[in-house]
Order: sequence, then C-alpha cells, then structure tokens
Amino acid sequence: MSAANAERLVYMANQIAYFFVSQPGDKAALQIADHLNAFWDPAMRRAIGAHLEAGGEGLLPSTAQAVRLLQQATPKTVERALHAAGEPSPGHDPGDDAG
Repeated sequence: MSAANAERLVYMANQIAYFFVSQPGDKAALQIADHLNAFWDPAMRRAIGAHLEAGGEGLLPSTAQAVRLLQQATPKTVERALHAAGEPSPGHDPGDDAG
C-alpha cells in the first residue's frame, strides 16, 4: 500500500471516529468498527488493518481499537455486539431481515 493511500484511509477512518466519539455512550469503537464493516470494501478494511499492524501511525486510539475489533471479529460479531448494547447498526436497515 502506498503512503498516500495509507494516509487517505487513516484520514477517512479518523473522520468516522470523530463522529462516533462525540456521541453519548462508551461504544465508539464498536460503532466505528460497524461503520467500517458496513461501508468499506474488504480491500480497504484489509489495508487499514495492515497499516495498524505496521504501527498504525496517525490512527486515533478509538480508530485503532475499532480496526482491532474488525481483525478479531467474524462479519456479524460487531453488529451483534451493538445490537446487544441497544445501539442500532449504521449499516443495517431495520426493515432488512437478511443476515
């Protein structure tokens, strides 16, 4: 991955984190991870994971925690954790029963 690509992904992930850390509650990392899982394609998620493994330069702590969650999770783990915590998943349509 190029340095410019890594910088762009870090910027984008941190922007997502800024939104969720400003929300009430202590579930920011789960919400960030859910958003990345729902809206980033697998190649982007692998690339940000590789960046974290290489030291994670520039990642906010909540962003790094979210990426770690994604690396350890199955595809539905984060969404289920949010649901169990009473939080809606940003990537899930309440009318969608698939999955």
